[in-house]
Amino acid sequence: ISSVKFAWAEALKQWLPWLPHEGINVVSSTRDSATKGLINVISYDLLSRLAPEVQQKQFKAVIAAATRAVLLSGTPALSRPIELYTQISAVCKHLKMSFFEFGQRYCNGVKNAFGWDFSGASNMHELQLFLEDCVMIRRLKSDVMEQLPSKRRQMVLLDLGQDKKTAEWKEMKEELNKAAEQKSHKKTETLLPLFSKTGIMKVPGILDYIMDLLEGGRKLLIFAHHKAVLDAISGSLQDKGYKFVRIDGRTPSDVRQQRCDQFQHDEECRAAVLSITAANSGITLTASSTVVFAELFWNPGSHMIVCHHYHGGPAATSLPLYIPLYAPDPCAG
Repeated sequence: ISSVKFAWAEALKQWLPWLPHEGINVVSSTRDSATKGLINVISYDLLSRLAPEVQQKQFKAVIAAATRAVLLSGTPALSRPIELYTQISAVCKHLKMSFFEFGQRYCNGVKNAFGWDFSGASNMHELQLFLEDCVMIRRLKSDVMEQLPSKRRQMVLLDLGQDKKTAEWKEMKEELNKAAEQKSHKKTETLLPLFSKTGIMKVPGILDYIMDLLEGGRKLLIFAHHKAVLDAISGSLQDKGYKFVRIDGRTPSDVRQQRCDQFQHDEECRAAVLSITAANSGITLTASSTVVFAELFWNPGSHMIVCHHYHGGPAATSLPLYIPLYAPDPCAG
């Protein structure tokens, strides 16, 4: 992944201290040399564009020539079995099943007006047996880190206490009930603006809650999805004079690492405002032991990645995970 190039460079410095720093070359664009370092960290996309230069260099170690491959991942598939096919075919060369056959067998393949839909799931027990027998070596965190502190999930109800918000909530509830009866594509069109609106409606209560945690002396990781919510949180922290960093989809990969380092080593930096899709993995922010989800994403896999990724860092005695929810007036119906 392009965004974690600098995280790889930092890990190399940490685990190979004898390696001179100038020997680690991070390739960020086609203008950079892809071969000048003892170790060159490059994304697949840039590698394909700089292939002629790489081919001219006679590297002593070439991964493509390896007879064995090991893929390391805490989450090999976020939500659908079809996401596993590329990984299985990479490590299981004797697999005789094509992408199409895999989709039909394990993804409940259905042909519709737009082609084949492989977003479903079927024969899951069979797939599990195949993975465990031929492909996957699974180690649970509880098996390898017996002293790992516990995760504590806590839902925080936000009482906004505004009649206007209560009326908006009622209106959204009606729209949501209508969406349940709509066809799939129409339902998505209805749900997307509602998804954005719920985040914006929670902002006042979320800000109050975050400020309470900061006043209590905590250092926070704050996750949200919509830009409007991220902007509101960042603006409030700035207005209150709190030092913070922000990482979202627009943050360049080299700047991401700088902001991670600032959060890790600057005691005055009290919060990291993070996009749940752009910062859920590949970065190290273990200086905090408290996570706040201002919003949750469509896919629960993204939320779980965050929970597992930040669980058990050096700062944690346990990991509180706070999920602020809007609690409408129960009398509003």
